[in-house]
Amino acid sequence: MKKLYINGVFDSSDLPKGAKVKKINCAEYKIEEIEEIVTQQNLFSKNVLFLLYNFDELLEKNNSKRILMFLKRAENSLLIINMLNGINQIKDESLKQFFKDNFEIIDLSKAPIKKERLKDFVDAFLSKYGIEKNETIEKVIELVVKKVGNNLITAEKVLDEIFFDQVENGAAEWENIDEGMIEYFVSIYKEVNQFVVANLFLELLLRKETNSFEDIKRVNRNRELILRYLEMMELDDKLDELWGLIFSQVVALIKIYDQYCRFGDRVQVIANNLKMNSYRVMMLMRFVKNLDYLIKHKNFSISHLLSSFLESEIRIKSGFSTYIKEIEGLVD
Repeated sequence: MKKLYINGVFDSSDLPKGAKVKKINCAEYKIEEIEEIVTQQNLFSKNVLFLLYNFDELLEKNNSKRILMFLKRAENSLLIINMLNGINQIKDESLKQFFKDNFEIIDLSKAPIKKERLKDFVDAFLSKYGIEKNETIEKVIELVVKKVGNNLITAEKVLDEIFFDQVENGAAEWENIDEGMIEYFVSIYKEVNQFVVANLFLELLLRKETNSFEDIKRVNRNRELILRYLEMMELDDKLDELWGLIFSQVVALIKIYDQYCRFGDRVQVIANNLKMNSYRVMMLMRFVKNLDYLIKHKNFSISHLLSSFLESEIRIKSGFSTYIKEIEGLVD
């Protein structure tokens, strides 16, 4: 058995019952020591299951060839490997392919984190980035944004879990969200990355009892409360500004593609970066219809631009179009 758990912290309660487990924190050992433990103990017992967590640390400290050599030597061992981040952090294609060919890969980000695992997940993340556990929640959010601002998937996942854990602990029902909670929303919205927090706030509004603002509009109690929050946070005026910023970023991205493709160089580098940008665009798409309801004065159609952007990416990757052709259409 060989399993690779990515994008989260593996829950040891999911281990096979009765299994003889040897846990190894990869942050505390050199790869040579880990290899010796795994291979030597395997000589004496074929039934030991090795759980290697914080495997990201090995990837940061060692070259891919050395890690691949270790994994091949441990081919007869029972291994569960846990990475806090995803498999795309592995730059070496041969190592990445080895995992795909020899391990069952389970993406923990696609399953909700159990309440009892939430603390372990957050603690592991804070430890990895050197954030003190006794910091206030506001400070933690600020530090997360600063330290992993270039890794939107990881940052948003951690912010989501920290943020909603705090909110849901203090406000299990709509009626329990009081003035103090509103002030908390306002303070973090002003102090940290506005875009991330605005997304989290909108997600909170949609998370409780409904899936869209169309549903919320039919529930007067919730609608009045939401509008009250938006007024307190001055989001009515901020939403146009926020979408204007998004609009300009997408247009700038398209123009960058245009310039690189005209010269015909570094196209692959830009294409690779599209993966992160397309994730951001996909996140934005969830809020387009909801924001249309909230924005009082629509001066442009961001929804059409984002849809066109995603459709262009699909056509290019499918080989039905080219970068230059699609960019010319979008820029025009």
